[in-house]
Parts: sequence; structure tokens; C-alpha cells
Amino acid sequence: MSNIDKIKEILKEEANPQVNIDEMSLTDSWDDAGIDSLDKSSIFLALEEGFGVSFEDEEIDSVDTIQQVDDLIASKL
Repeated sequence: MSNIDKIKEILKEEANPQVNIDEMSLTDSWDDAGIDSLDKSSIFLALEEGFGVSFEDEEIDSVDTIQQVDDLIASKL
């Protein structure tokens, strides 16, 4: 499973069920997709656990797309 696939799976598990992750492109804004700050918090906790990395608050605040999450995770692996 690629990192992108794993990220999408985590998003599906942690985001509001009304958000259709499968329809999101890698560059769609999370805000535009309906992912709110509470979703984002639980998503990043699950990403930390799923990938064995940790994120600073500033990093979380600067990320707003699946591609940016993938780039951030790749920089930590």
C-alpha cells in the first residue's frame, strides 16, 4: 500500500462520514472538502500512529491537502 493510499484510508476512518475522500484529488483543500479542525486533529493523531511519526502544531497548521500530508510524512521517514 502506498503512503497516499494509507493516508486516504486514515482520512476515511477519521473524517466526518459526509466527506467523500474518494472524490478528493491530491490537491483539494481540506476546508473545501468539509474537513474541519476537529476532524483534522483526529486525523493527525491517527497519521502519527499509522506512520510512526510525530508532527509539530505548526506543521499541522501548514498542511491542507493530501499531497502536502504525503510530502510531510515522506520528509519524516
